[in-house]
Amino acid sequence: MMFRLQKIILAVCVLLIGGINSFAAQPSTQKSAAVLQFHEAGIAYKAEDYKKAIELYEGIIQSGWMSGPIYYNLGNSYFKDKQLGKAILNYERARQLMPRDADLIANNKYAVSQIPNYSLPMQSVFQRIFDRYLNFMTVDEMTWVVFYCFLITGVIFCLGLFLRWSLKVRLWLVTLNCCLLFVHTFFLGIQLTHAQNDAVIIEKTSAKFEPIDDATTYFDLTEGWKVQILKKETGWVKVKRLDRKIGWVKTEAVESI
Repeated sequence: MMFRLQKIILAVCVLLIGGINSFAAQPSTQKSAAVLQFHEAGIAYKAEDYKKAIELYEGIIQSGWMSGPIYYNLGNSYFKDKQLGKAILNYERARQLMPRDADLIANNKYAVSQIPNYSLPMQSVFQRIFDRYLNFMTVDEMTWVVFYCFLITGVIFCLGLFLRWSLKVRLWLVTLNCCLLFVHTFFLGIQLTHAQNDAVIIEKTSAKFEPIDDATTYFDLTEGWKVQILKKETGWVKVKRLDRKIGWVKTEAVESI
C-alpha cells in the first residue's frame, strides 16, 4: 500500500512539473498547418466524405496535436463511416480530456447502445455516484485538487500555530483536510490505472482461454466493447470485460485508450 502511494505521489509531481500545454509549445507554423487541416477535415465531414475526414484528423494526431475536440470529431467521423469500435475508442479518448462535454457524453452513450448484445453489469447507487465523480474530472484536474488539498493542509497547520488555535480545532481541521487529500489521491490513483490499462475492441474477435490460435474460445467480443488490459504477450493481449470475464485476444483486435 505504501509503495503504491509513493508511485501516486511521484505521478502527481511529474504531472505538476510537466503539465505544460503541448499544443501551445509547438512552433507557430506547425500550429497553423494543424488548424488548417482541422478546418479541412470539418469541411470533408460536412460533405459526408468521412474517410477523408478520418484521414485528416488522424494526420493531425500523428503530427503531435491532441485535444478533446480532435478526438471527438474523429469519433464522429468513424461513427458515420460505420466503424463503431474506432468511434467509441476516440470518444473515450476525448472523454479523458473533456469529461463534462454534454455532446460527447450523448454521442458516446448512443454509440455504445449500438453494440450488439452489449450489457453493463448492474451497479448500486454508491457505485454510480463513485463512477460519476471519478469521470467528472481529468487526470490533470484531479492532480491539482490533490495538490491544493496538500497545500491547504500545510496552511491550516501553520495558521493554527501562528493564531494559537486550540489543539482540538487544529486537529479537527487538519484531519478533515487529510481525509479529502486521501480520497482524492485514491481517485487519482484509479484514474492513472485506467489511463494505462483501459482499451476498446476495434474489430470483432474471439477471446480464448490461452494465447494460441488453436485454444478453445471462451467468449466472443464485438467492436466497441470496453475492456481492461491485464497482460501482453507476442501477438496476444489478455483482457477483462466489465462483467469480469477474462480471455486472450489478438493484438490487432484491441487498442488502448
